[in-house]
Amino acid sequence: MIAYHLNFYTPLHIGVEAIGQEKIEHQVRSDTLFGAIIACWLMLFEDDPDSLCQEPPFEISSCFPLIEGKRFYPVPTGSLDSLTEYVNENETPLAIN
Repeated sequence: MIAYHLNFYTPLHIGVEAIGQEKIEHQVRSDTLFGAIIACWLMLFEDDPDSLCQEPPFEISSCFPLIEGKRFYPVPTGSLDSLTEYVNENETPLAIN
């Protein structure tokens, strides 16, 4: 597996809503990145779009932030459940004076 780091030197707009794209995403999703790569690929090569999308010569994962050389991955669902339960059980009420 190879990890590529995308460095943007200009602002990046990732629109969500169709025509006006008034809303934006805060992360680049894998399907957005896949679509961008396919669009660029088809500008460079005269491939059949349907076959390229069905059997792409690459695999895509989601994009994750890289800040000062450290990667930030999402926390897997449920992995903090026991910590949340512990905090809820041992939480002491605040005293208000």
